[in-house]
Amino acid sequence: SGKGPAIEMLNCLQITDLAQVTALMFPKPVAFLDAIPPSYQWTENLYERLGEPKAFKKITKLSQWHIGK
Repeated sequence: SGKGPAIEMLNCLQITDLAQVTALMFPKPVAFLDAIPPSYQWTENLYERLGEPKAFKKITKLSQWHIGK
């Protein structure tokens, strides 16, 4: 609808990339299925520096993903 909280993210990829947009989700958990792309190293480091390294994780099966844990 173009209204509400999502409106703030419109056109964000014109000036940033997905790794930085993902970092804006801090402290929400982020999970990658299998390999973490190298471009997300900065985001992973940010989570670690801000004290939530366990919120940024790699999983091997989709069944391992639990929202809020």
